[in-house]
Amino acid sequence: MPAELDPFISRLISRPEWLPTWSNQPWAAIADAGDPAHRRALERWGAVRDHVDPAAYAGIAILLIEAFDDDRALLAFAEATDREAFFEAILPYAPIMAPGGRGSRSVGKLFLTRLLHSLGDGVLRTDIIDAIRHLRIDDRGEVYLVTRRALASELNGTPAQDAAERYADLVLIAAAEATPDRPEVMRTVMSYWGADEPLDDVPTAETQGIEAPASWLATCALIRRSRRAADAERLIELAHDTDFWRSTAKEGPGALDASAYVDGLEHSVADSAEDRLLEIAKADLPVSSRAVAAIARRRARMAGAPPIAQPRVDAVTAALLEAGLLEQEPGPRGAEIIREHATATDSPLDLAALVLGVSGRAITFDLAAGAGPLAPLVTRSLAAIALATGSRRIPFDIDDHEELGAGVEARNVDTGVRVVFQGSRMGAAEFDALVPDDVDSDGRGLQRIRIDADHVTYAYVDPSAWGQFIDWAATTPLPDPAPVPPRRSAQPGGEIGGLLGRLFGRG
Repeated sequence: MPAELDPFISRLISRPEWLPTWSNQPWAAIADAGDPAHRRALERWGAVRDHVDPAAYAGIAILLIEAFDDDRALLAFAEATDREAFFEAILPYAPIMAPGGRGSRSVGKLFLTRLLHSLGDGVLRTDIIDAIRHLRIDDRGEVYLVTRRALASELNGTPAQDAAERYADLVLIAAAEATPDRPEVMRTVMSYWGADEPLDDVPTAETQGIEAPASWLATCALIRRSRRAADAERLIELAHDTDFWRSTAKEGPGALDASAYVDGLEHSVADSAEDRLLEIAKADLPVSSRAVAAIARRRARMAGAPPIAQPRVDAVTAALLEAGLLEQEPGPRGAEIIREHATATDSPLDLAALVLGVSGRAITFDLAAGAGPLAPLVTRSLAAIALATGSRRIPFDIDDHEELGAGVEARNVDTGVRVVFQGSRMGAAEFDALVPDDVDSDGRGLQRIRIDADHVTYAYVDPSAWGQFIDWAATTPLPDPAPVPPRRSAQPGGEIGGLLGRLFGRG
């Protein structure tokens, strides 16, 4: 572990309320900084604990428990704060808390209680159920299905019926993700397939176009998370006999529905999962390449072998170190995230974004949140700029600009950071985010390093060093992926090896 704390990591710890709440990568960078980072975080806690700034207190409390498994600040914050104020301060950090982790367990009961209270007040808060879904909070059979029945009973036949059914769908998916092996949850999902007797008559909402019903996503969650092989096998047999995974859509609901099935199969305990993945891989669908990668990761995980993408990750990491974009290789937490997300088909820029992200040097925004205003995206962009520059305040009121479109660009200027919203539904717009005079520049700045239909990534790097890496990526072929482990008695590589070969133009 480093003896001295990297200044950029120190800055992340100093302003945890600005941490991007759509990625778990900052925790990896902070955790891998070791004891110096832990001490700096405790110092930050000492600086905010006596002030009435819930956002600052919540940020450092979540940072300590997620990065260092230290719950002292969270417990002290809960004791010193009104329960409702504590909940509202913690809620924005739910997306970066580890599902089922210590932080999730610490706040789980409160989140479930607030869900019930909000419904009692007649409010369907999607931010609460989204947080609960992510955290995978075990309700011990007392909340999820009961909530669905209450929604159906109270709002059936009212103008709010459609909204209530969609909310009940989210609750069903949360139950499948958090408690996959509870018999009543499995039975409820099975009943929508006609494979079991229903426990109640709660319907799923009507879907539009090619969108799959909520029972499909709940089924995919059970396939992925159930530890009972027999149940997983039954669900796979039912799911595979549908057209939801055969979607030809490259984006949108159809693509997401197909991806959910592939992800479920990759992690399933069912013996038939790989056969189904192989069928999808050979089906010439947009999701087929994802299935190929899923088989390779599944085999590597089951064999205890390194991910097949590891040689490529190692090459990109070495190039980033050579260019001076990294000071050291990612630590254990960062390496774990890389193993989980890197694929053999990732480009050098994809892998660079991932490695820089887990090292605390890059931030990725999700542009694929198609519904609703995109103000959160703009807010996150400004927060990223504040992180990168050390700015303590962004003098820009986001409330008046909820209709801004995607396509965000940020660049350094002499007096601050200019934020440019390209292709906005309001037209092109530019706003200045001022930087304090006492912020020293080390030559680094925000650089857009990757953009596609779904994501845009900014890195906090030296532009010339990034140019050196780009030159390397353009002239240096990545090494071949590692061999795919055999499937039990199959020959090494086997059919999946041939698919990978064709994917890389080698067969």
